[in-house]
Amino acid sequence: MNSQVVRSSYRATLRELRKGCAKDKRSASIASSFRSLFATPRRGEAPENISREASNLVVFLRAQREYDELLKRYNPLHDLSPEDHRLATAHRVGLNMPKDFSGEA
Repeated sequence: MNSQVVRSSYRATLRELRKGCAKDKRSASIASSFRSLFATPRRGEAPENISREASNLVVFLRAQREYDELLKRYNPLHDLSPEDHRLATAHRVGLNMPKDFSGEA
């Protein structure tokens, strides 16, 4: 039964990692790192502790994913460059930014 608990915790962790991470090489390396952690538990550590830590990790990953979704929904300007942020903010209140002055005539 202990191996089933660890296995289900491992699967839940991988599900949350897949939902929250983009598909790239880094997410594959993260998944393989977790696989090695679950495959070879530390000496003397009880499976219940491993399962508890994994469930804490799942809760954290889920909360982080939801936070990112809410941030994108309610603050759409957070990932813009400073110049684009100023332009979008000015446009939001009905202003147009003046064109930048260049010293060339």
